[in-house]
Amino acid sequence: MFDKRWTNTFPPYNTRENDIVVSGSVSLQELGIGLAGKIIQTLGHSADSISVVLDDGDCIAGDAAANFLQFAGTKHCIIYVEDLEQYYRSWSSILEAGAKQIYPAHGKPFSAEELNKYINRNSESDMVLLK
Repeated sequence: MFDKRWTNTFPPYNTRENDIVVSGSVSLQELGIGLAGKIIQTLGHSADSISVVLDDGDCIAGDAAANFLQFAGTKHCIIYVEDLEQYYRSWSSILEAGAKQIYPAHGKPFSAEELNKYINRNSESDMVLLK
């Protein structure tokens, strides 16, 4: 833990008139976004994580995957997660959704093959877990 007093909570978010609120998986077209693809839940890093997988195979993964600190052995994991098992299930969801190229929030893009290669490679003892 970074700081045992931190509860991993944030102030409430007040939605605005033009905000799009999603729950679960949904196609971008259903939301009125003129792109071919979908939003999928990618839990594990946090309880509200989502990723966008476009029909061409590009995946904007946010914190569902990373490509930095490889020297630390994180194997495409972000440095902290709430639930490592769920985090890896989200990787499977990204792959099942047809991702070919991963665009993480942290680091350079990498292939989905790399993501598949490292599923379940880390254990909880390798990570900073927020519980």
